[in-house]
Amino acid sequence: MQTIDHFMFGAKQLPPLAEAFALKTGMVAETGGKHRLFGTHNQLIGGGSSPYLELIAIDESSDAQSALRHELQALEQPTLHRFIMRSTLANFDALKAAYAVAGIESDVVPLSRESQSGEMLHWHLLIPRPNALGVLAPYFIDWGDAQHPSERLAEQFSLVACQAGHPEPVVVQTLWDALGVNVPVSHAKQPELNITIQSAKGVFQLP
Repeated sequence: MQTIDHFMFGAKQLPPLAEAFALKTGMVAETGGKHRLFGTHNQLIGGGSSPYLELIAIDESSDAQSALRHELQALEQPTLHRFIMRSTLANFDALKAAYAVAGIESDVVPLSRESQSGEMLHWHLLIPRPNALGVLAPYFIDWGDAQHPSERLAEQFSLVACQAGHPEPVVVQTLWDALGVNVPVSHAKQPELNITIQSAKGVFQLP
């Protein structure tokens, strides 16, 4: 089974998203960086041994256009936009094939962003193209030789639970079994993913 690397919370604007997290949970996001290819930028919240949280929004100083930027622009309110599994480039072909069986095309994209110190971080993402599963179609990441973000982030929470819902849970479970995703899926009116975390301020369900 693959390991969840981090959860991506999306919004149109980054400062209000970070402020909302701080107000609700007491967790203060740390500076991330800019994704020049996507036209987005982020802030990060460390979870120690738990998957970290990525707060991501449109970088209004950038003219770059991407599917991710357009998805964030369309959000009516901040939401858990995606979850990212940790994997390796050597496994990406098998993951692409599993997505293809489910009728979902995907792309392997080399990415980079500039850290707060000015260092360029490079990694690879496997990104499913827009599809009906939405948040339940995870990205996969290979960090290569880049420092993993959690190694520099202060530990501010622990992950208590992660649960998913879908009108046809068997469809999702079949895909996730092929992708190596081990998250329980139950019946729900629409695709959804919820996590429960424990911070110094208490226990919270997100989004």
